[in-house]
Amino acid sequence: MKKLFFVLVLLLPFWGQAQTDPPLGNYLFLKSWQNPAYAGVEDAGRLRLNYRLQWIKLPQPLHTVFATYDQQSDKLKGGLGATFCYDFGYHIATTFFDLQYNYHLKVGQSAQFRFGVEGGLAITNLDTSGLVFQNPEPNLHFTRVNPDLGTGIWYESEGFFGGISARHLTPFLDNLGNDRQTRAWIYVIAGYHVKTGNFILTPSTRIANEVGLFVFTEASFTAYWKEKAFAGISGMVIPRVTNPIRVFVGGRPLQNLELGGTVEIPFGNGVVFGPTFELMGCLRL
Repeated sequence: MKKLFFVLVLLLPFWGQAQTDPPLGNYLFLKSWQNPAYAGVEDAGRLRLNYRLQWIKLPQPLHTVFATYDQQSDKLKGGLGATFCYDFGYHIATTFFDLQYNYHLKVGQSAQFRFGVEGGLAITNLDTSGLVFQNPEPNLHFTRVNPDLGTGIWYESEGFFGGISARHLTPFLDNLGNDRQTRAWIYVIAGYHVKTGNFILTPSTRIANEVGLFVFTEASFTAYWKEKAFAGISGMVIPRVTNPIRVFVGGRPLQNLELGGTVEIPFGNGVVFGPTFELMGCLRL
């Protein structure tokens, strides 16, 4: 318990800034959350839900709920999407809601290139009355609403896929109640599908950068069997915080329904926080 307390004290200044964009255990599952240009890539409408319980050894673990919907619109010559996220723990709760559109440009017979934009709201609820690590200043308790803007590009072919996006391009209230300059999140995702027999093997990588603060790097390997089941593993490096290993599995019990889960085991400073669990589901509409 003393070790947990000590690590929390060390990490709180970084934690207060780094949780602007909640983390994901399986970043390939919610690509449209990270990049508005991905909306509609899979053509038919898809509703995705994801629940994350982070660091269960904390006195108050962190909870995150994601919901996204996207589909292709031939009339609008692109993809449409909507994303929702509710992230809460300790003294702060943040809600994101954004609408997305991207322009779809075909490249050859099977490839596509998209340019996307998103806009919405970021709502921060802050209450430090129950916070253990109090500054001499009075308690903070208020709600603030900020505009939320983002943009991105995405390329998809039968084999290669990849994109780059910039999110939260407007000034924001950080987790300690400080007004700050714009600190966008930059995401780079790339991977390749290799078909072999009944399997599709997908190595991929992601770089997530909160500009001016953190750079997270992650490598992942996923195996899909007959589009009915999948399993994978990924490793991530988060400087000064933790280096987790993630294992994820899932399947398709029904033709239009996909379910899965992720277990994240932390290493480094994050060991005392305990594991993280995620549940995910996708419904094809």
